Amino acid sequence: MPPPKPVVSLTALTSPPLRPPFGIGIETVWLVQFFQLPPRFTFGNTIGFPDTSSIVTSQLSPEFDPPRVVGVSRPTSDSNINFEAWLPTTATWNGKFLSNGEGGYVGVIGYAGIALYLQRGYATVSTNTGHVSTNPFWAVGHRERAIDYLYRAKHLTTVAAKELIHAFYGKPARHNYFQSCSNGGRQGWLEIQRYPDDFDGLIVGAPWNFQSHSNAGFVWDAQALSAAGAAIPVAKLNNITAAVQAACDGDDGLVDGIVTNPLSCKFNPDTLLCTGAETNSCLTAPQLAALKKIYAGPSNPRTGEKIFPGFAVSSERQWTALVANLTASGLGNGYFANLTFENPSWDYTRFNFDSDMAYADFRVGTLGNAIDPDITAARKRGVKIIQYHGWEDQTLQSAFSPQ
Repeated sequence: MPPPKPVVSLTALTSPPLRPPFGIGIETVWLVQFFQLPPRFTFGNTIGFPDTSSIVTSQLSPEFDPPRVVGVSRPTSDSNINFEAWLPTTATWNGKFLSNGEGGYVGVIGYAGIALYLQRGYATVSTNTGHVSTNPFWAVGHRERAIDYLYRAKHLTTVAAKELIHAFYGKPARHNYFQSCSNGGRQGWLEIQRYPDDFDGLIVGAPWNFQSHSNAGFVWDAQALSAAGAAIPVAKLNNITAAVQAACDGDDGLVDGIVTNPLSCKFNPDTLLCTGAETNSCLTAPQLAALKKIYAGPSNPRTGEKIFPGFAVSSERQWTALVANLTASGLGNGYFANLTFENPSWDYTRFNFDSDMAYADFRVGTLGNAIDPDITAARKRGVKIIQYHGWEDQTLQSAFSPQ
């Protein structure tokens, strides 16, 4: 066996300047460590995260040692963006880079994704986007960490991964790809809109790209369901879906248990109103009112303007978590209590869908929403985009995807 060849150490990189309207450059220092992946690594192994306070570059060989590269990016004094790049050997590398995306509010490395991509021959990377998931209020008093999560971390770790690939293999990847869904889908669209040079092709699933308005929908649903007597029992969900299917399943000419296009379904929810004693096959008047609000989605009380679509008819059987969440916990609270108002005691019942919505759009949405329709630069590069979204998505409102 020939002696190992040293890997080039990356101690400093300057990322490309941000596109307007931000108009500032970011200089960031990367601290990287190289570790050999465990022999016979298999999907599902748990790997600890080592200290990254100093640069330690092992003498690894791209011919024999598939390394795990652990790094941290600190574009600001309050930033601590952890990331890992996993690189196949030269014998198993397919010549391509496939970035993992990160879901929800992240806070962890996506080991499952990068392990799978490595097994398929891709050089790959994932990031915790600059914070840890054990602290639900990581953005309170830490504006730069919020910015890291909202857009900066994904771009900077992509830049780092490309440089690491070039250094390790002695050449860049033939193609640079991205694949993810949910918040990862939002990351994908942000990359397309702001950094069209980062990827050649992206698979974007169920994108959370209008993040501020989607989260307003979660608050809207919680307010509707927590009204007096309005909570919808889980036991009723399948029967609601059955009623929708009875009305619309055959619209496409095939009765198969699937409503192909919920947007064209003419289901009348009033048919579910109990006419006698309440059973699991009917809804009380308060429950029916809540259901209609979930279908409709939030709107501005002053202007009547729709803020975001509601959940699709025929998706009700997937709403187990939705109807159980009467306090906007999880995604809604994470967005407004943590990122927007930076107040752990934020009260979802007092959210104003006019003034508070405008503030959220300004404070956070301008940074994290991926709704710019101008993707001219990506089109000129020939970037390929595949987007998908299931109509029965139980977490993100699917009707916005076609928009």
